[in-house]
Amino acid sequence: MQVLFRCDASARMGVGHLMRCLTLASALVTKGAHVTFVSQQLASGGLERIKAKGFRAKFFSDTSPDCFDEREDAVKTAEVLSEMGHVDWLIVDHYQIGEAWENVQRRYACNIMAIDDLANRRHNCRLLLDQNLFADASLPRYQGLVPDDCISLLGPAYALLREEFGVARAKYFVRERLKRLFVFFGGGDYTNETAKVIEALMSEELCDLEADVVIGGANPHYEEITRLCAARKKTVLYRDVDIMAELMAAADFCIGAGGSSVWERCCVGLPSIVVTVADV
Repeated sequence: MQVLFRCDASARMGVGHLMRCLTLASALVTKGAHVTFVSQQLASGGLERIKAKGFRAKFFSDTSPDCFDEREDAVKTAEVLSEMGHVDWLIVDHYQIGEAWENVQRRYACNIMAIDDLANRRHNCRLLLDQNLFADASLPRYQGLVPDDCISLLGPAYALLREEFGVARAKYFVRERLKRLFVFFGGGDYTNETAKVIEALMSEELCDLEADVVIGGANPHYEEITRLCAARKKTVLYRDVDIMAELMAAADFCIGAGGSSVWERCCVGLPSIVVTVADV
């Protein structure tokens, strides 16, 4: 089975789309799939993560994924699909891609799956996944936005989580203290919320609190955050690590952004303050 993923990552948009696609790709490989990723130039560390999993990667150009044109992207993706000859599933995870883009790809891909969170545009897909929790699960969230025969997988039961979070869940315990803090604002953190939290932790009443601070390889504020962490005792900085479940399980509380990491924290039972850092 040939599977092509279409997703992007950058400091501004973060790396959540890429990370959950990697999770799904890893699961598909265990079922015999051959996986290829196609993207514009990925944020720092993105290509390395894809290669580390043994997946193939194709890139369009040196254009930043923050400068996106759906029509142009549709043509470029169709060219990749045409070159591959046969693709069983095209899986797309991108807030700026919708029905018009997918219509172009249906000539080349046997099936299309859309990963969405917003329910704000039409899709022409056979399968749709939205792992978000929404106010009224009984409402037809994607009615009129997908074909009648589209299978919709809706809600946190379908959250794309790596196996290590399930392992951490099995060790769940109720936190009855506040000694260790986990800080993570996604792979990009374009507005530098991480630095704001560390500065707040400099206060005298919080000086005894241990802190594990995690940033992604795409974080543009690495040097500043490094200086702040070095200036505060009991603070450890991690960059682009694969021990997120372990760090979350060891913490008593979290301050971080929304996105896919919310479900990771819920899975391990980590109480959190969730900060909105983007409109979508």
